[in-house]
Amino acid sequence: MRNLTLINHVQRLASMVSAKLELGHGNAAVVFHIDEDRVLKLTSDPANSALLSRQASGGRPCTALPFVHEDLGVVAQCEDHLYRGFLLERLRPAQTSQTLDFIASGESTRQSHDPAALDPAVDARCLRRIAAGAPWTLAPVLRRLAGDVAANGWLLDRFDNGNVMERSDGTPVLSDLVYAFVPLRRPQDCRPGPRSPS
Repeated sequence: MRNLTLINHVQRLASMVSAKLELGHGNAAVVFHIDEDRVLKLTSDPANSALLSRQASGGRPCTALPFVHEDLGVVAQCEDHLYRGFLLERLRPAQTSQTLDFIASGESTRQSHDPAALDPAVDARCLRRIAAGAPWTLAPVLRRLAGDVAANGWLLDRFDNGNVMERSDGTPVLSDLVYAFVPLRRPQDCRPGPRSPS
């Protein structure tokens, strides 16, 4: 049954691209509209994949990260990069003053730590500093992300409306805050990839 779901989503990917249902993309991810409650995210970034996989496989999901309805495994390949698919909850750009203030404060702190340095140790320290002044719902996750960044050589991305979003109730969500840089591959260049084992 899992393989059938995966095949259906791979087949739907081509129609989503041709129907221009892409909601957005970054250096290593593309997000597509599924319905009013869900999106399909394809990512080739190891950091993003690791965090979303952990969110999907954990017992109790972390409320400060996107809820994962399903981890589809590897669904496409673009040149030498594999794209992993995740069915995620649909989030909205930040609107509440609490989240907007957090974004402004986080970006100010990140800028003061020379974001061009591309140094995971610097970024981990920066995340710990940001965690000290973050809303209580985000502080533990930011500290854990700091550990992930330091341990895996990941990097801290910008604090903006694409990387820090909200649920409809105003809960802030760290949607895409760290990365292990992979050059962009457009979905038109993708082909179905190997299926994950059941």
